[in-house]
Amino acid sequence: MISITVIITHFEDHVRLKRCLASLNLQAKIPDKVIVVDDCSKNWSYINFNKNEYNFDISFVQTIVNNNGPAVPRNIGVKLADTSHCIFLDCDDILFPYLIYDYYQNWLLLESQILFGHAFYWNDSNVFFLKKRIYRRE
Repeated sequence: MISITVIITHFEDHVRLKRCLASLNLQAKIPDKVIVVDDCSKNWSYINFNKNEYNFDISFVQTIVNNNGPAVPRNIGVKLADTSHCIFLDCDDILFPYLIYDYYQNWLLLESQILFGHAFYWNDSNVFFLKKRIYRRE
């Protein structure tokens, strides 16, 4: 069975993080776990988020070295994930309601280990769509 952790990298943008989490809450396929990895924000107000608002298990972790870019927090998230599959997001991503379900169906159908693309980015006025690319396990 496929289980899914969403790993969200975050730095100093709590409003967009709340929007990202809200978009996960509206997914047709709810992730099993969400890990928010903060890359040394000065403001930790997101820790006061009401975890009961969400339909998934959520954890908050902070890196200890000043902002390292997205790779270090993502690697921390992967080490903490105990599910079969991971999806990486930035805190300003907002997902359309069937995105995780679509990933899930592709993983089942193609038995893929890696699925890239289908990313949606928010810039306060527009949502941009990047074409989906699927890589199949050999």
